[in-house]
Amino acid sequence: AQFPFHFWLPSAMEAPTPVSTYLHSATMVKAGVYLLARLNPILGDTLAWTASLVGFGATTMLVGGVLALYQTDLKRILAYTTVSALGTLVLLLGVGGEAAIKAAVVFLLAHALYKGALFMVAGAIDHETGTRNVERLGGLRHAMPVTAGIAVLAAVSLSGLGPVLSFIAKELLFETVIEVEWLGWALGAAAVLASGLFVLAALMVTVRPFFGARLAMPKTPHEPPPSMWLGPALLSVAGLVAGLVPELIEQTVAAASSAVVGRPAVVDLYLWHGLNLALGMTGASAVLGISLYRSWGALRQRTSWVERALGFWPSDAYRLSLDGVNHLARSLTRALQSGYLRQYLVIILVATVGLVGATLVTKHGTPLTLAWTDLRFYEPVLAALMLLAAIYVVVAPGRLSAVAALGIVGYGVALIYILYGAPDLAMTQILVETLTVLLFVLAFHHLPRFQNLSTSLGRARDALIALGVGGLMTALVLAATATPPESRLAGFFAENSKPLAYGNNIVNVILVDFRALDTFGEITVLSIAAFGVYALLKLGRRQRHARYDERRLRPAGLHGVLQRRWRSRKGTRA
Repeated sequence: AQFPFHFWLPSAMEAPTPVSTYLHSATMVKAGVYLLARLNPILGDTLAWTASLVGFGATTMLVGGVLALYQTDLKRILAYTTVSALGTLVLLLGVGGEAAIKAAVVFLLAHALYKGALFMVAGAIDHETGTRNVERLGGLRHAMPVTAGIAVLAAVSLSGLGPVLSFIAKELLFETVIEVEWLGWALGAAAVLASGLFVLAALMVTVRPFFGARLAMPKTPHEPPPSMWLGPALLSVAGLVAGLVPELIEQTVAAASSAVVGRPAVVDLYLWHGLNLALGMTGASAVLGISLYRSWGALRQRTSWVERALGFWPSDAYRLSLDGVNHLARSLTRALQSGYLRQYLVIILVATVGLVGATLVTKHGTPLTLAWTDLRFYEPVLAALMLLAAIYVVVAPGRLSAVAALGIVGYGVALIYILYGAPDLAMTQILVETLTVLLFVLAFHHLPRFQNLSTSLGRARDALIALGVGGLMTALVLAATATPPESRLAGFFAENSKPLAYGNNIVNVILVDFRALDTFGEITVLSIAAFGVYALLKLGRRQRHARYDERRLRPAGLHGVLQRRWRSRKGTRA
């Protein structure tokens, strides 16, 4: 909850009072401070750590205190003082050193005691009067005397001006910041101003509701039951006892300080620090707080721009940034998740060409080493035939002619296998190509007439993408064959195909013996796919027969129309 992300904390006031008490005095708001304290042994005393924590902590300490001045809701006043207290803790952790850590631990404990008590007092006031607005509260000390006493004792701890634990914490804070070598005077002035704002907040949550003239309230106030004031009473008394007898908490503070510092820490707490600069700063903060309280109404009206500047723009900036992120997300989703397969293919292919091509060029160069002198006369003829067939596929006027041209390309690959001495691969290629052509012809026969639905610009874009993919694949093949890797498996297969698998064809032996499980998996997948295709075909045939039987059995003419309407109404009534 550090500035400028502090605004979420006062906005979390919708929770019931016990929940707000627990969150603001203990767990949630202290979790980040606890994490910083645990990281201090590793990151402490570094420039980035010290500068960031001291800068954000001091800013938050002042901003939280200043914004509390403009609030009229009891819980929001306490919430902004919580923001200021968290900034104080972060500031002390950023200063570092055994004295600063000891001050932070004592301040954390004191804040938990008085802030928990004050939040529960605010809940009791709201429950008994029906409002938490300090401008509508007054004179409650007569109707709620016990609650008033508890509130005054807790407010003394909030101001840090009496024999309470927070007074010790404030003295330690002043002594620590004025000893900082760089900007010690500025941190001391900021601490005095923040302490004065705490005194102002303490007066606002006690003098306004409990003293002065009795005001009209939504409900007639009366003293709440002991179950509502016993908890804050114990917390307030605990803060007083810890201030009067600080020896009771020295071991606890020493253990926590040692964990944060990373070495054994000696803690010696005492209430009276003598007549020193820290005591003078405490007196100055008291005078400042009382002066601010006396001119509270006029000050709020004349400086309302301060609240707008410090309180609203961080939340507005956050909402604008969140709206921008959501807008960007929706735009990217519309572009990347359009629901059209052709757009998905374009994105995948362009990304592949860009990423793989850039990696290939930057790390391996451009593989363009070709031995043109070793070409035989039939090789360029076959390559030209395959290239012309591929070009014809693109410009073919119909699907069947395009499928036939694709068949020429596939059979050309089979001829290459035959010319280079791989008859088994050629047979596989011929079988696969024949089945593919037949399946294409059977499937395309049921499609509508061939039409051009893309624009000239779209076809030019697709042509560039296709050429890019083809060029990338060619470059990858050339790069892979330019420097063939040393294979330890080729020699093993050649030596052991005959003695171990009793086969002369090394490829067949690899597929059915050395890679038997892999081949079995591929066969299983193909079998499942075949069953799926068979089920779809059977389902389609059954649906066609059902539609035919329905048309054949449906009565015709006016009698049929009346009969169908009667059946429909009968079904509706049922």
